[in-house]
Amino acid sequence: MEELEREYLISYYDKRVGFLGETPAALGWSEKGQLARYEAALRFFADWSAAACSQGSCPEGSPLDGASIADYGCGMGDFYGFLLRKGISGINYSGFDINPGLISIARARYSGKSGNQRVFFDVLDIDGRDGGGLPGFYDYSLICGVFNQRVEGASESAKRCIEKMWSRTGKVLVFDALSCNQKEKDAALEYCSPEEMLEFAAVKIPGARASLHEGLVEGGLTLCLSRK
Repeated sequence: MEELEREYLISYYDKRVGFLGETPAALGWSEKGQLARYEAALRFFADWSAAACSQGSCPEGSPLDGASIADYGCGMGDFYGFLLRKGISGINYSGFDINPGLISIARARYSGKSGNQRVFFDVLDIDGRDGGGLPGFYDYSLICGVFNQRVEGASESAKRCIEKMWSRTGKVLVFDALSCNQKEKDAALEYCSPEEMLEFAAVKIPGARASLHEGLVEGGLTLCLSRK
């Protein structure tokens, strides 16, 4: 992502938080829509774990116990809060965002609340000029709504982000965006073509099992990449 677009997005969301407070609406979500996206991502993670369990490689307890999760574009840490409310324990969670203000909020919200979990938040632009490499490897990765705002080069930036995240993901990566197939569109938002995303996955990520889902969330598109 170019510096101008990056600074625009940081300023845009800082202003929305200033006006709307620390709410899903400040990040462009309804509470219902945000929850539906998180539920969908968790199902993809759990389905992979359940399949592994059926082959005798499941740890005791929840299938996600001991798993590491990377959340790119974590905002204020809402997905981590969702996992806590679900009672999922023993995970190692890492949240990354290009916006320092949002990361500060996430840290303030969840510092000291991790119990037996490891929780980590940091500022990172994975598509920045410095390369923005992730500082580790993860079982599961989530990129949820990160590229919904229409800025120059958003589509190509999203694809580069998926490639980089996949290279550090051991089991499942879930990418959530807006589908171009919805009837009503907002000129300020970016929409993805399901066909284009599947073709991208086939060409650029040949080692993945790719599935494309529409309708899990109204107007949404979910690309799930899993290890074969």
